Amino acid sequence: MTWVSRLTNSPAGREFLKATGSITLTWATIAAGATGLLMVSRQPPAPREVRVVESPPPQFTSGPTLSGRTYQIDLTDAAQVNYLCTLALGPTSPPGGYWMGCYNGKMDAVIVPTKAAWPSEIERQALIRHEWAHARGWVHQNDGRFGRPRDSAPATQTEPTRPILIPTAPPVAAR
Repeated sequence: MTWVSRLTNSPAGREFLKATGSITLTWATIAAGATGLLMVSRQPPAPREVRVVESPPPQFTSGPTLSGRTYQIDLTDAAQVNYLCTLALGPTSPPGGYWMGCYNGKMDAVIVPTKAAWPSEIERQALIRHEWAHARGWVHQNDGRFGRPRDSAPATQTEPTRPILIPTAPPVAAR
């Protein structure tokens, strides 16, 4: 029996071949200069860029949330915030932008970057107020600001918009 047939016919040999192949593929990928899958998507801006956070109407800046059970998720990487918000809300409008934070109505959670992940604490606090206002029922109007389309008759929102809560199956652990 040759050494190749011993490796391919025994369980330990097959595990050895899988591990060797995985290590070889990893080193080949590094040598080729490939980047990780999460790095392929558009990254948040460098800290020197200026971003603007829209202030919510005063009636949505304090008080209870729509469900009363909303919680905040602070992520240590702005790219993670962009990724989760894109999953929750879809791509930005206009296309090519990035999410600085969001309110995910299905999770009933405000998703924002941590203090270490965002260069300006003042801007981060404004972002947190903005997203918690969404948890209190505020929705953006199509007024042409911040890249949104313009409606023919812009309106102002005074009452919270109640989401339709649909029961979902409990989360399943990843394998």
